[in-house]
Amino acid sequence: MNIHEILHRTDQGGARIVEVPLSNSLLKAKLYEKDYAELVALGAGLPWKYTQDQVVVWNNNKNINVARLIMDADKGTKISFADGNTRNLCRSNLIRIAGSAKYRAKDQLARMFKRNLVEVRNITQ
Repeated sequence: MNIHEILHRTDQGGARIVEVPLSNSLLKAKLYEKDYAELVALGAGLPWKYTQDQVVVWNNNKNINVARLIMDADKGTKISFADGNTRNLCRSNLIRIAGSAKYRAKDQLARMFKRNLVEVRNITQ
């Protein structure tokens, strides 16, 4: 079983963030600790991967965009990134704009998808 190390730290502005490994690369995604905890509770825990310039979680037999989950993006919307970095999933970097999505992201999740039950090692700085 792979162990996924998640780094918990405080950013320059004093916000608690986590850096989450992406299973198919050496890259990491960054997001607020509170948003990460909510995603895990929803069943969108690790592993996450980086594909087609987006961070996704495999759940309910499909890849689901993590930024859309964080922003609870609905039908007809998409998420843009203020700094252009699609791995910066901090809510302050995410902008909901008009798009062509055909579903609400959170409606696509299965709460306890078996593949998302992995060992996580939390590291606090």
